[in-house]
Amino acid sequence: MRLAIWLSVSIFTTFGLASGGGVSTALGDECTKLDSNSPILSNGFGQDQSNTRNGISRITSKNVSHLRLRFALGGSDPKQPSKPARERRGAPTVTEQALFYFVGNEIVAAGRRTGCTFWTATLTNPEDGKPDTPRSSSILLVDNPNGGRMLFVGSKSGFVYGLDAADGSTIWGKSVSEDPKDRDPLQMVTGGIQFYDSRLFVPVA
Repeated sequence: MRLAIWLSVSIFTTFGLASGGGVSTALGDECTKLDSNSPILSNGFGQDQSNTRNGISRITSKNVSHLRLRFALGGSDPKQPSKPARERRGAPTVTEQALFYFVGNEIVAAGRRTGCTFWTATLTNPEDGKPDTPRSSSILLVDNPNGGRMLFVGSKSGFVYGLDAADGSTIWGKSVSEDPKDRDPLQMVTGGIQFYDSRLFVPVA
């Protein structure tokens, strides 16, 4: 429960300022079509390329007492799928329409205003075909030269994956390990990936 509340608190748009009334779409319901080109509100670890880390909020000292929880998002523990996830790492990316985040071993696109689900996706290591797990790197949303947008996320095994933001399908996966023959589990992508001048900048732990 603490995990779900943290995610909701960290993004103020998951709260409503009006009192009373129910949620129009129940948590877990499927959303309608996702617009991957929806305007971006916050992207990556620092919110934008200027590392702003903040934005204008409608929450003030006068209306904060009127906040009510609109929805809460959770997930499954990757090691024990029958149990809830114990933590959620990495900053989400937010557009006018959707939240892109990962919890456990799932990457999720959810409705920003209702918490409904557009899609969920898992990562598969392209070298051994085994499931891969996002670590703590932030999700980054970038325009695709071929149209639409791509999501970039780093994994525990030292891979970076490019996903189609519209449906969560994996377009490519690439190891950023210093030694291609050494898949040391400590060589993981834990920092915020950045994109500039057609290049991805990936921090490797």
